[in-house]
Amino acid sequence: MSSDKFIFKIHKNGRVDRVKDCDNITWRDVINGLGISENEIEYKPIRDSGVYAFYADDSDVFIFGVPERKSEQFRENEMVHGILASQFSILSRPQGALF
Repeated sequence: MSSDKFIFKIHKNGRVDRVKDCDNITWRDVINGLGISENEIEYKPIRDSGVYAFYADDSDVFIFGVPERKSEQFRENEMVHGILASQFSILSRPQGALF
């Protein structure tokens, strides 16, 4: 069954993938999706949307989602919630920097 929320993965070359058609993925899924070690991950909120961009300098992708809680450190089984396609559409409009 498909959900109306998605975890988005954006490649630096512009390609957009939906990581999962679901509401949630674990923090471990984010780490695996970025293809980097946990201590290299950075994340920033995008405007006042509640959505965060997860990324690393050595990775060619960004992952967008809403963390279960704001924290300096996440636990492996904590959840990152998906965002609506309409939220992503608003965030991706070329109106300047995302964060």
